Amino acid sequence: MVEAVGDAPPRYLLRDRDSIYDARFRTRLRGLGVRCLLSPPRSPLANASCERLVVTLRRDSLDHIMVFGERHAERILREYLFYYQAGPTAASATSRPRDRAGSPRDARPHPVS
Repeated sequence: MVEAVGDAPPRYLLRDRDSIYDARFRTRLRGLGVRCLLSPPRSPLANASCERLVVTLRRDSLDHIMVFGERHAERILREYLFYYQAGPTAASATSRPRDRAGSPRDARPHPVS
């Protein structure tokens, strides 16, 4: 674990309640300053939902951008969230097309002068 995290360990580790994570593992994480977040008990779909979110974020944004630190990653994720909320699924709820900036376009054609 120490070799895997390098100089800057993550702040959080989301894990399930498997018995493979024994007291030694938990003690090592606490020593590195990593806080463990446990998935809900008897919720097999919780991990699948998290994994799907991570894969979607990686595929849609992080695989196309070189990230230069935590602040940059947070900015990218905020922009992705804004894009996702203003995307085709959200736009269909209003039944009006959206322009690139994310604001609804006027559906009426503009007069030609």
